[in-house]
Amino acid sequence: MEKLLFIDKDREGQVRQEAKRVRDKYSPKSLEDLRDIAREEYGIKIVEGVGRSRGSAGWNGKSFEIKFNPSNSKPLDSMVLAHEIGHIAMGHPVVRPSSTLTELEAHCFSQELNGITPVRYWIYFLFKEGGEIVKKLASDLYHRIF
Repeated sequence: MEKLLFIDKDREGQVRQEAKRVRDKYSPKSLEDLRDIAREEYGIKIVEGVGRSRGSAGWNGKSFEIKFNPSNSKPLDSMVLAHEIGHIAMGHPVVRPSSTLTELEAHCFSQELNGITPVRYWIYFLFKEGGEIVKKLASDLYHRIF
């Protein structure tokens, strides 16, 4: 599998190993399978139709929670939900605001959990989401280089 930029090799291995462990245990093939993983593996409550973003993960004071707004695209919804599960699985809810690094780790987790290559993931994700995430990643890359 291709290397994901900006994640330390050891950390990338940890992210992929956790996602692969869960994928091997549950063999997710649907959005409902991912909902089951969230609930059964990580004790996450999923609340749908709240907020303006496609998804967000955090601690609500009692439990981990994902706010999720499904679209009409099942592949995109699977990537978004797995991404938000990845934030919690990798311990990101205590890191606020999220950084480009935590976002890349969650994307890495989503790729591995969904069993797709990074190139396929990013092509689909960027075409569907476009705009803001591209600007954020490009800006971060520019600041890291210059």
